[in-house]
Amino acid sequence: MNLRLFNPSCEMEVANGCCYYNPPKFPLLLESDLGVLPMYFSNTNDYLLVDNLPEIDNFLKNFYNTKFILKNNIDKIADKQFDKFLPWGISPRAFNFINKIKKNFSNDFLQSPIGNYSEEKHKKLFSRDLSSEVLKKFISQYGNSFFPTLDQLPQKLFDTRSALELFNIKFDTGNGVVFKAPMSSSGRGIQMFRKREIDDNFKNWLKYIFRTQGFVMCETLFDKKDDFSLHFKIENSIPKFIGVSIFKTSNNGFYIGSVAKKFNNIPDFSVEFTLNLVENIKKVLCESNFCKNYSGFLGIDGITYYESGNIKINPFVEINCRHSMGLLAMMLEKFSLLENPASFLIIQQSDFQKYIPITADISTDGKILSGFLQLSDKKSKYFKAGLYVE
Repeated sequence: MNLRLFNPSCEMEVANGCCYYNPPKFPLLLESDLGVLPMYFSNTNDYLLVDNLPEIDNFLKNFYNTKFILKNNIDKIADKQFDKFLPWGISPRAFNFINKIKKNFSNDFLQSPIGNYSEEKHKKLFSRDLSSEVLKKFISQYGNSFFPTLDQLPQKLFDTRSALELFNIKFDTGNGVVFKAPMSSSGRGIQMFRKREIDDNFKNWLKYIFRTQGFVMCETLFDKKDDFSLHFKIENSIPKFIGVSIFKTSNNGFYIGSVAKKFNNIPDFSVEFTLNLVENIKKVLCESNFCKNYSGFLGIDGITYYESGNIKINPFVEINCRHSMGLLAMMLEKFSLLENPASFLIIQQSDFQKYIPITADISTDGKILSGFLQLSDKKSKYFKAGLYVE
């Protein structure tokens, strides 16, 4: 039996470092409205910490049999014994929720890389700086004509002058540039430029990131074709490959949705190429801090892109040592007809009405035939999550 928590702002929580950190409005709205999502990773009789007791479709409630407990009522489960605490992502704030019942967890968990949380060891796992180091090592060892060149990889910058100089260099040699905060979540902390235009808002953003996080990452903006994720689970310092998910983002890099299906290959590349790539990635991961100081789900976001008329691949846009929406979409494949897979979507309330019919048509064996099956709390105010079949 496990205890779970949805904390989509985990990267920001780690960056802040304080267990009493209060995330900004946007991730808090996600956390409240979509707090039920860890249920779809659950085993029977798992507990899930939530802000409010949710209203969930009986079909889903009976399938998972997850028990909900209010965050401010955690004392009510002080008599339960748990194997693990499984937040969406590890952070000081997440572990603060269970301080009162820490003795209720197994000793194996408390001594594990997750249960034995250490800011010194774990903070770097969430930084794009570490993702960049792994990518550079991968390209140095296994790079070929399908991958970016070393000069196209992310660079670490420490002041505004260097950032503006590299901005101009990138535009002289490519299609654009991307600046990223070392730590961010929910699609935030990214500045994309497709035109050579800079305003004071961007300069102020740079100053803020330099002041709060010390540096920014700058990389080439590729002519993107598809987004994908490679999913792993690290256990006993060994990464096990789970599968490929395909997802979509907005022009600004915000997550929109995923196909509810596990794929065996990356778009435009063969299964053989994908498996060879995965084996080389596993070798690099085994030598990194991800395998040394972390256990649990790990997703590597990548893209395919066009360059000089060819399709190429960047397999390490970022590494996320947490649960992810792409992984969740793969887990929901059981509800989708494979010949017409559903889309897992996160929708703002203002856009919800365009998904007609709202109520899903479910077959007798639990497959979505058409419509929108809401997976989040039906009382959610700003965001909804669900599976949609036209």
